[in-house]
Amino acid sequence: MDFSLSSSLVGSATLNPDKLSLDLQFATDKTLTARKGPTPTFTRASTARFVGSDGLIQSAAINTPRFDHDPVTLACKGLLIEESRTNLFQRSSEFENVYWTKLRTSVPSADVAVSPSGATDAEKLVEDTSNGTHLLYRLFSNALSLIPYTFSIFAKADGRNFAYLNLGDGFAANSFAYFDLQNGQVGTVGANATGTITSFGNGWYRCSITGTPTSTSTNGFYVQTASANNTVSYTGDGTSGIYLWGAQLEVGAFPTSYIPTTTASVVRSADVCSITGASFTSFYNQSEGTFQGNYSFVSGYSNANSAMALFQASNNTFAEVIRIGTASGSSIQRLDTVIGGSQTRIFSLNNQSLTALNKVAGAYKVGSNAISLNGAAAVTASPASITSLVSRLDIGVVHDGTARINGHIQFFRYYKKRLSDAKLVTLTT
Repeated sequence: MDFSLSSSLVGSATLNPDKLSLDLQFATDKTLTARKGPTPTFTRASTARFVGSDGLIQSAAINTPRFDHDPVTLACKGLLIEESRTNLFQRSSEFENVYWTKLRTSVPSADVAVSPSGATDAEKLVEDTSNGTHLLYRLFSNALSLIPYTFSIFAKADGRNFAYLNLGDGFAANSFAYFDLQNGQVGTVGANATGTITSFGNGWYRCSITGTPTSTSTNGFYVQTASANNTVSYTGDGTSGIYLWGAQLEVGAFPTSYIPTTTASVVRSADVCSITGASFTSFYNQSEGTFQGNYSFVSGYSNANSAMALFQASNNTFAEVIRIGTASGSSIQRLDTVIGGSQTRIFSLNNQSLTALNKVAGAYKVGSNAISLNGAAAVTASPASITSLVSRLDIGVVHDGTARINGHIQFFRYYKKRLSDAKLVTLTT
């Protein structure tokens, strides 16, 4: 008997009792390269913006992953995965251009302040001395669809501490929001809109407003100076105003990463991260296993009307699937197993956060599926069978690209073992 071989096998089992076979530490390592197991492939057919380790917005090349950072703390959030979006505005940072109409305001000079990109390419919206509203806006004569749109812009106080965003001309009344640029807070928000504010350091905030058109007439998007919360009409002093940069209009109920434009609208392609072929079979166990990962959403995220996948093993169809994802509803997490199109679903506790880091672990095995979210007791199901036909792993997205996380994967691990319910809770606490 070969005792050296026997000792080696015992030692290996002792060092890796949970059979960890894939370990991707995106936030810590800032690379796709796996600590254990195969390295995923990544594609995106366009450039895209993200926050670098210096806190500044920068560009990632085509097919290059984005390891996004908090612009204030500089902590790495992980791998950014987003759906495709289009910035429908032109001249996204050229507010002196005639593309943007000014009323009782002016943009005297181009490129007068340092923007969140670190370049001197921001501009100042200056109020005049008249009594009334002081605004900059863009009208769309080609009517928008009757679906949610999000209008966002980066703003910084310079004499006026409040900005006001308004969706008009084809939106319901009271589609507005005030933003406190001194304290970084959302002020009064109209009944037919939602608003978010996110700090980008150095006094800059990204302000966003979301609403749904109610008619197919001309649609208008307005940014105004305000003298206080709930005070948008006042007598100007001719010098005060706010700095502006990076206007964006996109289809969707929340803002995504900034897409700069000049003479035309610009599309940012979707992010795709996957492991296929021999690389997949090298780490995956068809009969039992456990997914584990930490994730967070982009600021202002809402998924009330759509489901999405965090981690999905499939055969490139929806007929054979093992998936952890979010159900339609902002705080509901689930685990699905599908064989031959027949689905077994476990809903986790309703405790998913839209603003903080989430920790999830889900396990599968014939007769024994379970999922735990953020330390909650594991929820279980007993499927009669588990698909043995999956051939790929997609991270942050369904295989066909229909539903992405629109957020960050801090890390992902896979174990070739159905870990215990108690271990799932421990992993997510």
